[in-house]
Amino acid sequence: MIESAGRRSYFFLSWRKVGLVILWTVNGIFLAVTLAAFLYADVGVDWDIYTEAGQRYFTGGLYEWDGLPWRYNPLLAPVFGLIAPIGYVGWSLLHFAALLVLPRKMALLVLVSAPFWNDVYNGNTMTFVFVAAWQALAGRPVAFFALSLLIPRPVMLPVLAVLWRRWRLFAVISIAIGLATLATGWVDEWVFASDVANLSDGMISDMSPANIVGPMWYPISFALAAGMTWKGWLGPASFLASAYWSLHYGLMLLLEPRRRNGDRLRGFDGSGASHGVADPADIGPGHWVGR
Repeated sequence: MIESAGRRSYFFLSWRKVGLVILWTVNGIFLAVTLAAFLYADVGVDWDIYTEAGQRYFTGGLYEWDGLPWRYNPLLAPVFGLIAPIGYVGWSLLHFAALLVLPRKMALLVLVSAPFWNDVYNGNTMTFVFVAAWQALAGRPVAFFALSLLIPRPVMLPVLAVLWRRWRLFAVISIAIGLATLATGWVDEWVFASDVANLSDGMISDMSPANIVGPMWYPISFALAAGMTWKGWLGPASFLASAYWSLHYGLMLLLEPRRRNGDRLRGFDGSGASHGVADPADIGPGHWVGR
C-alpha cells in the first residue's frame, strides 16, 4: 500500500512538472511576442484612450467616439486628464512602481510574466487591479473595492465574493462612488459604452475557447469560476469569470494562494486572517513558486 501511494505521488508530481514546463513555455512565447511588439508596433493604445477621455470629460462626448471607447467610470476620466503630462513612459513606470508593494518573490514572478508586459505594452490598468486584489486578500481591501466600482471587470468578481464579510466597508465605498458618479451626469452613457466595449473586446482580443465552441462556453466558464471561487482557487476562478480572455487578464492567475484545510468561500473575512484561504503575504517556497 505504501508503495502504491508512493507511485501515485510520483505520478502526480511528474504531471505537475510537465504542466509547469508547458506553462512556462507558453509564457515564454507570449513574452517574446510582446517584447517584440515594443519594437515593431505602436505602444500605449489603451493609454491613448485614457488621455483622450481626460480631454473629452471637459469638452464633451466622453462616450461618443468611434473605435474602442472609454469604458470606465466617468470619475476616472478627469484623473487621467490630470496625469496625462507624464506620458506613456511615466504611466509605464507606475506599473513597475506598483509592484513594490508585493512580496519580493511575487514581484519577480510578475516581472517575468507575459501578462504584465502585455499590460505595460498596451498601457492598461490590469497591473493595478492585480496589486489591489493582492492587498485586499491580505486585509487591505479599500483600493480593490474602489477599483471594482471604477474599473468593473468580471475577473474581479471571485475576489469580491471571498471578501463578502467586509460588505459594510464595500457598501460605504459604493455609496460614496455611486453618488459622485451620478453627479457627473454620465451614468446612462457609461452603462451603454461598457456593453459595447465588452462586445468589441470579445471580437478583437478574445483568446477563450468560445472561438471554438461558441457561446456554449460562457455558462461552462461561469460555472467553473463559481466552483473554483467556492473552493478558494481564486487565480483560475478570476480568469474564468470573464466571458472573454485577454492576455493581460492572465495576471489574475498569479493570485492563486496555497490551499489550507480545504479553502471555502465561507472561510475568508478579508481582515488578513485566513480561515481557509491563505494570506497572500505568506509567500515562500512550496506555496506559489517552485511547487
